[in-house]
Amino acid sequence: MINANFFWHGPSLSLYESACLKSFVRQGIEVRLHTFNEHLRAPEGVKIVDARLLADESEVLAYTQGGHAGSIAAFTDIFRYRVLQKQPGWWFDTDVVCLKDGAELEKLQAGVSGILVGEEAQGKLNGAVLYVGDTAAAAELERLANAKGFVFEWGDIGPQLITQYLADRPERVKVAPPLAFYPVHYLETAMLLRQEDADECQRRVQSSVCVHLWNEFLRRWEIPKNMLPPEGSFLHRLFTQLEMTVAADACLPPASFEALRHNGDIGRVGTKALRMIKRAKQIKETMVGR
Repeated sequence: MINANFFWHGPSLSLYESACLKSFVRQGIEVRLHTFNEHLRAPEGVKIVDARLLADESEVLAYTQGGHAGSIAAFTDIFRYRVLQKQPGWWFDTDVVCLKDGAELEKLQAGVSGILVGEEAQGKLNGAVLYVGDTAAAAELERLANAKGFVFEWGDIGPQLITQYLADRPERVKVAPPLAFYPVHYLETAMLLRQEDADECQRRVQSSVCVHLWNEFLRRWEIPKNMLPPEGSFLHRLFTQLEMTVAADACLPPASFEALRHNGDIGRVGTKALRMIKRAKQIKETMVGR
């Protein structure tokens, strides 16, 4: 059976994390949730694993990443390498929804001599989904990450480290295209929660194994993650299929979502950046047409 590993630090899972974990269980995948919280409640079928088997809880807030002290994301990067040293398998962040069964994951991992990682965009890797077929590769990644110390720039022991590993050891890395794991770009995160973009999201994920929900955007926008996504949105469709429920089936109103998004720093910066990317593509297409 395919095994999928996750890490959670905190008192409880929100509706969103629960939906992500449940999506893997529904696909017949063995789900292992590593945590220091022995009382954590998780969806049925999720196996709770004591994170103390591989780390001391004091390590969780030991790293400063991109100027942010106590970076749980940095610890998670280190922790995933430790987990995957013990047994070949998959790692997923808790903001990834599984869309296909284990047979599709088996197809992707076939022939992987070291690690499998996906592009979030052409030429840009992301570590939210990672498969390790040779535990020695995970040991190499942890060794390289430990060499960075405890203070480093954002992504230095995650995507940037894996990118460098690919450059140094190309024979050890298989790269999956963006549609495999990241059919919706992080600058397009809002599409996941807008009714008018639901059909486009559905079209994009047809051949995808999973979809990343880009939790950093949801966090910055302060999206209430114990409410259902806006009714009619792609995420609402997914949550409905997963039979996720809350009191009175309360959904985040579309207008409230837009207000939260536009008030968030990423909302303003991300929208501007996306417009610039689209404009650049239009100019390139015009030049090629000539």
